Amino acid sequence: MKPVSKSVPAVRRAPMEATTSETELDDADPRKRLSPPAPSPRGRPPPNTGNIVAPEELLSDAREFVGELSRSDKIAFGGACLIAVSCFLPWKETAAEGEILGLMSMGVGALLGAVVIISAIFVRVRRTMPKLNPLVPWMVQLSVAFFCIIYSVVFMRVALDSNEVPSAIGNQMIMNSSPSFGVFLGLLGALVALVGSLLGLKERT
Repeated sequence: MKPVSKSVPAVRRAPMEATTSETELDDADPRKRLSPPAPSPRGRPPPNTGNIVAPEELLSDAREFVGELSRSDKIAFGGACLIAVSCFLPWKETAAEGEILGLMSMGVGALLGAVVIISAIFVRVRRTMPKLNPLVPWMVQLSVAFFCIIYSVVFMRVALDSNEVPSAIGNQMIMNSSPSFGVFLGLLGALVALVGSLLGLKERT
């Protein structure tokens, strides 16, 4: 009599999981959900790690810098800004070329002077050069403000040419060349910067 063979059911393997949890996904898997960046404190945007600075940050730094200035420094700073603004206005008017901006003429020298005055105030207030003698920025600020005054007066003298020439429009006679509004505004700014510098030196002593 033949033994009866019993069929043993094959052990079925557990099916492999079709999907994996999100925590096991590789970083390169596009299906992985990225958590949103944590909000910065006080609702400010996250700091920019690149080389490009946002205009809002520049304006904020400028307001903070002006807030640190004393009364005399604010006067000198305002005068330097006035010089810089004047360079974008006509400094000279000629019969042949019409109005000429300060940047397109010798007025660019006054713009450089305004930049030097603002830089001297910045170096002195923020103390970016601690080894520098504190009197050096003061002397630079004072001398450059005085230079801008002389520069503007000399420009007026050079720009004035009272010889009359025919006008390009009409038959009237006009001066060949004359100083324009911008140079007077630049002179006013230089005077204000000089007054602010003198007041600052007086307060320091």
